[in-house]
Amino acid sequence: MKKFIYYIRIYFRLAAQDLKSRMIFKIDFFFGFFGILVAQIFTVLSLTVIFQSIPQLGGWNYHELLFLYGFFLLAGLPVNVFFDKLWFLQNSVRQGDFIQCYFKPL
Repeated sequence: MKKFIYYIRIYFRLAAQDLKSRMIFKIDFFFGFFGILVAQIFTVLSLTVIFQSIPQLGGWNYHELLFLYGFFLLAGLPVNVFFDKLWFLQNSVRQGDFIQCYFKPL
């Protein structure tokens, strides 16, 4: 159990360092955050516009689909938090950036 807690601590430290490295370019960080926020708002607005003209769609009403959309976002959150960096692992290995993680002592 102690090893598990040790690795969880390391994970949060690395996540904090990753967040700090992303926030080096503050404008880029806030544009990305703003872009994600705008995308979510436009999705909810699209649902609102659709359901203003059509009260039910395939037996589903507005609030049920809004709940499903929120549930979809919550269900995808752990995957994004824990496994999102795996998409970039191949590029890190090719560019030689991954070797820093391998040789750097914890």
